[in-house]
Amino acid sequence: MKKLIFITFLLLQMFGCDVSEENNTVTTQENDVPVYQEFSVIEDNSTNIKEPTSEVQEFFLSGDNLNEYLASPEQTVLFSFKTESGKVLSLLTDSEENYLIYRFGKPDKVEFRFPEIVDNTSWEKFYFESYKTDNDYLLHIYFINVDYQYTIYMNEYPNSSADNKTGVQVKSINTNKTTDIRAVNSSITGSLEYFKDNKKVSR
Repeated sequence: MKKLIFITFLLLQMFGCDVSEENNTVTTQENDVPVYQEFSVIEDNSTNIKEPTSEVQEFFLSGDNLNEYLASPEQTVLFSFKTESGKVLSLLTDSEENYLIYRFGKPDKVEFRFPEIVDNTSWEKFYFESYKTDNDYLLHIYFINVDYQYTIYMNEYPNSSADNKTGVQVKSINTNKTTDIRAVNSSITGSLEYFKDNKKVSR
């Protein structure tokens, strides 16, 4: 029995190992790292696999410091008017025309904006249509939000300019009930004509 213990001790000395009496863990003498960790798997980070990037770019729009057109300093007003109740409707973009956004309300309280998430696909969510004869020239840009269609219009009548009308109609798709909000003509800024040759909006 003593010989067996002695041979075991010699074998441990020959293989450079030690026995810890505290936890009975066999460890190497060289760096004291537990043997069971010798074959632990180390994640290989040598290859960088990039996630596919989305083509949709979102933009953060601050609601602070809006001017009378509901535009922040970095935005451009494409079309805007005031209503008889003193509220403002605006179609806005940035200097590089990355997006299109509709806002309605007052500078200190924007009541509604579309789309809610503003990105470079927002142009496609607006639809433009025009109709022209010798007697009238109708320009409309509209979008659909849930169950409502919002149609911003400029209806011009060359033979009777007093009948020119600008405003926004909000129509319930379910009931066909329509609310017509007229613009104060003297407050109109820009023109819906801008969208006539714009290829970003839907047709």
